[in-house]
Amino acid sequence: MKRNAAASCCALVAVACSVLPSSECTSQTYRCSNSTTVQECYSTELLGGASWHDVQTCQYPQVCRVDIPGGPGGDHGCYDPNAYCPSLGYTECTSPTWTESSLWTCSLHASDQTLRWSKTSCTGQSPMALCAVALPATNAACFTVVQNCPAFPVLDTHCQGNVLYACTGPTIINDQAVFDWVMTDCTQTNNVCKVLSTGPTCVPP
Repeated sequence: MKRNAAASCCALVAVACSVLPSSECTSQTYRCSNSTTVQECYSTELLGGASWHDVQTCQYPQVCRVDIPGGPGGDHGCYDPNAYCPSLGYTECTSPTWTESSLWTCSLHASDQTLRWSKTSCTGQSPMALCAVALPATNAACFTVVQNCPAFPVLDTHCQGNVLYACTGPTIINDQAVFDWVMTDCTQTNNVCKVLSTGPTCVPP
């Protein structure tokens, strides 16, 4: 009786395993189908498993492009036949680290009359700059860095008595990327300033 029960249990497990969906692609990736349809890989199954799904259909004469070489990465969508970036003058930032900030601009290449990405290293300028968008504007730009506190390679945070000093930013002020101190008096909340393993902070005494 126990053997039959065990056999039945194994059979149920085998059936359950056989219906688990498999993944045919990596989630949150894109591809083109027949040059006219943008597809995204994502899961719609309760138990997992990812597959391709249509997310955008290109209207003639536009064509599908994904992961365009020579660009900031992550490109996907419908483009004009001569375009390898969204539109003339479009800008975008990439800042993988504080010390590597770049401005990407969709520009017209005179040699073949195509729209392609051009890259400007903001952090490579002198004085150093950072790529950002100064709201309410929508275009990105390189803004000269002003350090009123130590911001590089990491934002400085420290205690002076029971006052917590934290270097914060950047805030775009007068076309400059400004880093400045924010000071918190820990005693105002009946705390003290203390350096923990995670860094300086206000904690109960």
